[in-house]
Amino acid sequence: MTISLASMEVFPSTSAAIGESPVFHNEELVWVDAEGCRIYRAAVGKPGNPDIVEHTVPVPVSAIACAGENGWILVCKNGLYHCDRVFGSLLPLGNPVSRTSELRLNDCKVSPSGDLWFGSMNGSDLEAPDGEIFILHRKTLKIEKVDAGFAVSNGISFDAVRRRVYITNMFRRQVFVYELEQDFRTVRSKKVFLELTEQQGYPDGLKTDSKGNLYVCHWEAGLISVWSPDGQCLQQLKLPVKHATRCTFGGPVLQDLYVTSGSYEMSDDEKRAQPLSGLTLRLNNSIPGVGDGVFGSGR
Repeated sequence: MTISLASMEVFPSTSAAIGESPVFHNEELVWVDAEGCRIYRAAVGKPGNPDIVEHTVPVPVSAIACAGENGWILVCKNGLYHCDRVFGSLLPLGNPVSRTSELRLNDCKVSPSGDLWFGSMNGSDLEAPDGEIFILHRKTLKIEKVDAGFAVSNGISFDAVRRRVYITNMFRRQVFVYELEQDFRTVRSKKVFLELTEQQGYPDGLKTDSKGNLYVCHWEAGLISVWSPDGQCLQQLKLPVKHATRCTFGGPVLQDLYVTSGSYEMSDDEKRAQPLSGLTLRLNNSIPGVGDGVFGSGR
């Protein structure tokens, strides 16, 4: 399998401190600036660079998930919200970490069952193992805790065929794999799937393709690495950015790989050396991906 930089395109008007959480739905790419209150939308079905629509919301959004015609689910530092299709009205859904001011919510992904899996972190001490993983149940909107002990929980991604979920323990440089029951809610087992070296940076966002390969975005190292379901590294691609944050598949046959990036805490010299940091990239992939789930729609 091959990801190629030769066909890379850039969306040049969308520089973000921490571009995050790209979601492809109805020929649109939607992503956020996790260090701001901004959400971006781009119609990506046409050649060339699309027009970018920017929405400002009154909450510090970290990640986003599609809820179909019902709008969007926003994962924000201060809790979960349901949002309408045009990012206007907000409805609070709860905050399982409100007990401590240092804790905040982080990343999310919709499971094959249509539930929302999301995580938390200690915003004051990134290496503190205070992060947890939760499920927002699609029918009841009940929030259930699944696991704990993460030094920033991040990068949730599902393999529906193998009934797996991969979750990043970011500041331990680990990615866990959980084997799940058919309901995609009950954990059967958990183990370390991979560990990165210091030179490889920190594992951030994750995404699986149609073969079950796992794509790992590397914070600080500007890499995407691809791993087979049995844990073999298939490819490492160096990107022209410092922080690769998360990726997803889009396009007519889901062979476009969209990668968000960040310029967070980069020096002026680093920004001059890597001026694309903070932009969203589009690469061509030889293997089709898997589409993003829709909250409330599943098994």
